[in-house]
Amino acid sequence: MKIGVLGSGSMGSGIAQVAAAAGHEVVVFDNHASAMDRARQNMEALFFRLVEKGTYTAGEASVIQGRIRWADRMHALHGVGLLIEAIIEDLNAKRAEFEQLEDVLGPECIMATNTSSSPSQPLPLLVNTRNVLSESTSSIRLP
Repeated sequence: MKIGVLGSGSMGSGIAQVAAAAGHEVVVFDNHASAMDRARQNMEALFFRLVEKGTYTAGEASVIQGRIRWADRMHALHGVGLLIEAIIEDLNAKRAEFEQLEDVLGPECIMATNTSSSPSQPLPLLVNTRNVLSESTSSIRLP
């Protein structure tokens, strides 16, 4: 499955790394190019350390990193089967991003939000799609 990640901070880049290591193609999008550049550099450094520790061979690390596409346009998320949102904990910002995603993602795409402090219940109300998974540290809910 092709997976989209919205946000390239610690959580977003970590989600991208795990998904790519599991064999998925990943598209990471962030509105802030500098944050995405920093995330890409941090991930390269992380894989360098993982190769040094023997977790991966250099070839394996290269293949995993090759599954991650760093996109500067939201439209690059078109065609993903699962979109995981991992942006700042601001309900208005999340609402704005989900509204824009409605025009980009297909109707079959599952949209998920990853949050640690925002209430998870209102998020499905932000979008018109029926495929929304909202996760917080205390619950997972399917509408």
